[in-house]
Order: sequence, then C-alpha cells, then structure tokens
Amino acid sequence: RKPRLGNTQLLEYARSQYSWILPGGEELGYADGRNLNFANNSLQSWYANKQQHYLNENVSFFWNDEGETNYFTFYYWAIAQLFNVPNSNRYFSLNRAW
Repeated sequence: RKPRLGNTQLLEYARSQYSWILPGGEELGYADGRNLNFANNSLQSWYANKQQHYLNENVSFFWNDEGETNYFTFYYWAIAQLFNVPNSNRYFSLNRAW
C-alpha cells in the first residue's frame, strides 16, 4: 500500500477536503498532488473507515510502502490504521522506505 491515491473519484474527494493532500510530490514528479496528509485528523478517520474491511477479514498487519513523503508520514499513517484495531488485538505495521 502507498500513502497516495490513484482512484480518480477518491482523489477528487480528498482534494475537496481541507489539507488532505500534501503539497508537492515525489522526487520524480509522478505523485504530484496525490500524497495523503495523514497528520490531518479527519483524513485519519476517513482512512480508518476505508480500511475497516481488512480488519473484518482478519488481516493481522499492514505493510506500508514509500511513506517517506515527509518526515512524519509513517507515524501518522500508523495512527490512522490503529483507529479501528480492537484493544484485544496486537497491532503490527511493517514500513518500507526506498
């Protein structure tokens, strides 16, 4: 999973929200205007709801890739994923930077 949107409908919705998209993009320019700002609380809540079906299907960890869009992306991304994890479950997140 990547910290950005590719789906046109979801991307248009995210762009209509205040501060959901990080300014700029990747070094190569391929993700300009698509990287999510996970420091935003309303985005975290929206993202958690979109990810709930994975927990319902017993996914036990998340593998996050290319979250180095800014210094804190991996941290806030993990916070968003933790929203819906039941207290009785242990949370795992594997983060890979390139």
